Amino acid sequence: MSNDWNWWFASEYGRDQILREGLENAAVEAAAAERRTSRLRSELTALQGSLEQRIAALSRAFDAYVELGDVREQLAAFPDTSRARLDALRAIDALGSGRSAPPLAVGDGGYWLVHGCNAVIARSGGTPDAAVEAEAARLGGGDFELFWVATLGALGRGAETADRLGAVLASDGTLSPHQAAVLDAVALGDFGPRPDLTALRDAVEADPAENWDAWLGGFGRTDPDQITALVRLIDADTAAAPDAPGRADPSPGQAGSGQAASDPDAERSDAVRARLRGAVAEIVGRGHGEEAPLLARARELRGIVEHPAAQAIPEPERVSAAEAVRSAIADPNTDPQVRRVLVGVAARPLAAWLDRAGPADPEPTAVVLRSYGTSITITADSVDEEQVAQARSRMAADVAPARVVPLLAAAAAALVFAIVLFVLRQPFGGVLAVLAALGLAGWAAVRRNRRRIALDSASEERRRLDREVDEARGQAAAADQAARRRAVATAAAAGELRSRLTPPATASATAGSAGASAYWPTA
Repeated sequence: MSNDWNWWFASEYGRDQILREGLENAAVEAAAAERRTSRLRSELTALQGSLEQRIAALSRAFDAYVELGDVREQLAAFPDTSRARLDALRAIDALGSGRSAPPLAVGDGGYWLVHGCNAVIARSGGTPDAAVEAEAARLGGGDFELFWVATLGALGRGAETADRLGAVLASDGTLSPHQAAVLDAVALGDFGPRPDLTALRDAVEADPAENWDAWLGGFGRTDPDQITALVRLIDADTAAAPDAPGRADPSPGQAGSGQAASDPDAERSDAVRARLRGAVAEIVGRGHGEEAPLLARARELRGIVEHPAAQAIPEPERVSAAEAVRSAIADPNTDPQVRRVLVGVAARPLAAWLDRAGPADPEPTAVVLRSYGTSITITADSVDEEQVAQARSRMAADVAPARVVPLLAAAAAALVFAIVLFVLRQPFGGVLAVLAALGLAGWAAVRRNRRRIALDSASEERRRLDREVDEARGQAAAADQAARRRAVATAAAAGELRSRLTPPATASATAGSAGASAYWPTA
């Protein structure tokens, strides 16, 4: 500071300002240094955490790699089942490409996949082997049932497995991704027009009524009458009844190939079949016996090695069976005949919703008429007289009073004044007074005429308002009549649909009634 000439030649006030500026600059630099330090500290912490995470992930991947080697050594003790899985996948791929495939070697005969694949090969060759299918079902249980349905569905022969859908789709209220894929293929018609979906009925009927109310309420977004929209959706295929002439069941290998009333989108069909093929590959890859947990552990370890920083692989998400059925019913790609079967599965919840909802009595139509800044609410049976009176009062308020009496009085006074001036021999003043009297009288006449015109106009406006009110009442009456007709038609459609959704008391009663319980399968 001793070398700073500004300091030595400054006044006391100037030195005080120099000190203040120095302190402010020091404070700014200190704050900037603190921010840099904080940022560096954060970066260092993030770097340390990142390094720790990477080291932990690499350590986890290394441990998984070592354990994977041990698991592979244990899997080497199962060469026959490993070869059987590989041969099965090759055979299924060949069948999917339209080629033939040789039967798999049975070996010791304890692996269900060998029998199941041979049954698929025999079925694809046109020579079904019931004994092999029964043996595969005995050994494989639920795994075979899902493999059988998914494989033949992916090969376009789903209609031949329709009798096994019940075992595959049985659930506790939710569906696995593989079951959901099978149900999607069923909805597209890949498993024939009359699939057995009764296994879903308990789960669908157990779904809370609130879910059905929320779903069915969604149909009212584009149609003012929810019941009409539901009837339109369900009965969109009325002309294509299951027993309609010229509508035969699809032949083997052709289910879902375009014989449904409404062809499903090609991309959607390909995607569903791809999901079925993925389900087949997953089922085949599960292994057999003591090999199965080793294969599951190997897949888990392989995922850790390939993605060491990833979190644990979540379990496949399950979907609600009732939600899957609702989606299939509303899907425009769903085969119409399959939709009828799905409606039969959901018959009780749908009938219950019809009983709860019912066609509401139409509300009186209200027409709002705007006149002279007033909104008049008009229905077929009533008019808001207070609003009408308010509009008429505003019409009357627009007619200004003539106020001619003061003008006529002034004219008379001017005339008397003119007479006085003439008597006093003031002709010039008298003439001016006469002219003033005439002018006032003329102005009074003009104002009276204007008021008469305004009164005529107000009278015409009142008559026009009365006509508009009458027209609005007519419009409201016509709208009410149309709404009543729609309500009657909706009630009739809802009653007819409810009768078809009601389960039959006996099979004989159903057989004797052509229209009742149309969505419930007959014996």
